Amino acid sequence: MSAAATALTTPHPAASPAAATGLSAAAADRPGTAGALLRMFGGALPVEDIYSEQGSVLYDVIGGGDQHEVTELLAVLGGARRSVLELAAGAGRLTLPLLADGHDVVALEKSPMMLRLLAAKAEPAGHLHLADGQVRRDGGPARLTLVEGDMTRLDLGRRFDAVVLGATSVSLLDEAGRAAMFAAVREHLAPAGVFLFSTLQMRRGPMLAQPVRENIHVLTVPGGPDGPDGSDGRGGSDGLGGSLITLIEWVDGTARQRLISALRATVAPSGAVEHRLFTSRVRILETADLERELAAAGLTAVARQQVTGGQEPDRSTVLLRCVRAEDHEGERR
Repeated sequence: MSAAATALTTPHPAASPAAATGLSAAAADRPGTAGALLRMFGGALPVEDIYSEQGSVLYDVIGGGDQHEVTELLAVLGGARRSVLELAAGAGRLTLPLLADGHDVVALEKSPMMLRLLAAKAEPAGHLHLADGQVRRDGGPARLTLVEGDMTRLDLGRRFDAVVLGATSVSLLDEAGRAAMFAAVREHLAPAGVFLFSTLQMRRGPMLAQPVRENIHVLTVPGGPDGPDGSDGRGGSDGLGGSLITLIEWVDGTARQRLISALRATVAPSGAVEHRLFTSRVRILETADLERELAAAGLTAVARQQVTGGQEPDRSTVLLRCVRAEDHEGERR
């Protein structure tokens, strides 16, 4: 995948929902460029959640190589082999580094397509794919177990040395969902276990100066048989075809949310173009609020760490290290 152009940041006044006759519900609640695209295409533009089957492939193309928090995460876990429960594992952005570091991992993911992508990556990376849903490393004891499930309704009947949740995943849940997830984490942590999760923090200064703004990034993805662009091999072996992906982020500090839209233009070798829009809504959360919610679930945040490489002018990624409240009290005595 190659980045072809650039990031455009545009201030916007608060936008009201579109109310023109015939617009879809998706068009009505997408401000800025994404809403304009929906109005331009009318009902001819397919719209899917970014965690749908096709959206999962696109999500992996865009973010699969992101190494944010990997170094910090492995450093906290240390060299000792641990049993790790990874929530919202996706296509393995954190899973594969955890396995490579020698940890046994149970990867929980709601999307069946994400799990298929993870399994496809794990096997050629030196793992043996077993029929019982497990992937075992050749020549080593580290093991990956794939579980399809919802992290807000988690009951695996066992405890783990560590529970891990990657960046932005916590922001997909509402307050009730976070409370249920934190309570489930508490029940799945072994004594002296650690819960590690990262969260995106928007910097207060830029948010106050420009509470509503839009960021646009454009990526090009080469085509070709079995290419990474999710085009089902429609690209030609001569390099023709591929995808142009326009990532649109609408940041609304007043509403405490980021609206993510990804317009994929898939170009066939013939030159025919198919457009599809993938969308997601991500909440803007404060670390202090998350720590209060953790405490209500019987967990204590004992450390915050800025993630190297996860810092931008208007945001940063923070890794929280949490333990069961009783373990923390025991350490303090």
